[in-house]
Amino acid sequence: MISIFFIEKKHLLYIVSLLIGVKLSVYGIIKLISTYESAKSFEYEASVMVPFYWMILIIGGLILITLSYVSWRKYKGTIQKKRDRGANN
Repeated sequence: MISIFFIEKKHLLYIVSLLIGVKLSVYGIIKLISTYESAKSFEYEASVMVPFYWMILIIGGLILITLSYVSWRKYKGTIQKKRDRGANN
């Protein structure tokens, strides 16, 4: 009973952290768009800063995807380890 609750709680924590990451990414994109729209009068500055923002978004997205994958593999590994321990006993 306790282990089932722990697994469900860990799964819920994974989903919540993933949703927070998605929300932050969407917020970043919205801020990027608003910054780009407000900087249209300064064509030179906007053209210089936009690639920088895209670089930040791409690197942040790759980090988010990598951390999500690693945490998912760790979660699956702990489940497999518990199954193996149960089969040996």
